[in-house]
Amino acid sequence: MTNTPGKAHLSIGVRKLERQIVNANSPVGPIDTRNEVQRDEPPSMDYLPELRGNLITGTVLLKENNTPAVGRIIYLSVPTKEYLFYTSVTDSTGRFYFNSDELISSQYIVLKMEGCNDNCAMSLDDDFIKDHAEFVPSRLKIEPGLTLLIENQSVRSQIENAYYPLNRDSIAKGKNNRFYRNPDHVYYLDKYVRFPTMEDVLREYVAEVYVRKRDGTFTIKAMNGRTGVAFRENPLLLLDGVPVFDPNIIMNYDPMKVEKIDIVTHGYFYGPLRASGVISFQTYEGDAQDLSFQDAVKQLYLGVQPYKIYYSPNYSVAREALARIPDYRIQLFWNPDIVIESNMTASIDFYTSDIAGEFEITIEGFLGNGEFVHQEEIIQVNNR
Repeated sequence: MTNTPGKAHLSIGVRKLERQIVNANSPVGPIDTRNEVQRDEPPSMDYLPELRGNLITGTVLLKENNTPAVGRIIYLSVPTKEYLFYTSVTDSTGRFYFNSDELISSQYIVLKMEGCNDNCAMSLDDDFIKDHAEFVPSRLKIEPGLTLLIENQSVRSQIENAYYPLNRDSIAKGKNNRFYRNPDHVYYLDKYVRFPTMEDVLREYVAEVYVRKRDGTFTIKAMNGRTGVAFRENPLLLLDGVPVFDPNIIMNYDPMKVEKIDIVTHGYFYGPLRASGVISFQTYEGDAQDLSFQDAVKQLYLGVQPYKIYYSPNYSVAREALARIPDYRIQLFWNPDIVIESNMTASIDFYTSDIAGEFEITIEGFLGNGEFVHQEEIIQVNNR
């Protein structure tokens, strides 16, 4: 690939170009089927486009008069060891929206709103459309020239599946960072004397947290790292990414289940949220164990499919081991996230399979100046 102006973000794929297979005596020649599939015009639907992952949406209503909860901050958490945390704000109809671009695979999500308790009703929209009455698919019609093509691909797939343990695809592990990035202070509790109560832990050696108890009720404040004085406003308290609005819940939590405490000692803005510091407690299990969800909605979320790394054999280092393994890949190469630095060149390497025919190389993406590029090239692969 030649030099590119600015940093280029490209996707590159190499895939077999399938064409209808017709009888030799048929007057119909080879037909390119890349654009052969035709679909009926879908009915119009009032849904927001999901450009960066699935949208998690719902509604909050106030029970006393069944009116929308307007302008209220909604918190979405995925309680795990590497938890996810998002904020949103309800609109004039009480609806909220979250973009789940980092939420992959099936995981439990927790939705909370401060002061909700028994005063409001929070509901999540269905992940998928339940009423399919308006979606009437067109009748399946297979052109005669596609029959043999489908049969050939079915045989190839069965052979590939027979050797699946040797040539399986893999799932890329996502990188996750806390929404506050690097905390100002981190306390790994195993490095200190383990005290039986959270009050002892915070008072004895967590200097960046101010604790006060009056009439059996606790107050927790984060210290301002610039002034050395406690903030007047409340910090954002988290347990495995789940917001905790009552400090007594944290103070009554078993500290022997907590692995570490992250502390942000400055004002923090996150979407509609303004917090005077962040105090994040992480347990060993990462599942917010023993935390009550009576004031929250906890639901299994299917998530989006994780990024797949397609199997591609390396015959340069394992030629003998792979010599007797059939290779019926029609997708020879696929990388949707290739980054090329400004004025640099890049090359890709891939091996052909046992399938002969025409393969199409497709390159598309954006250059550093915002210019969209799309290029296709056909290569011919012969039997080895």
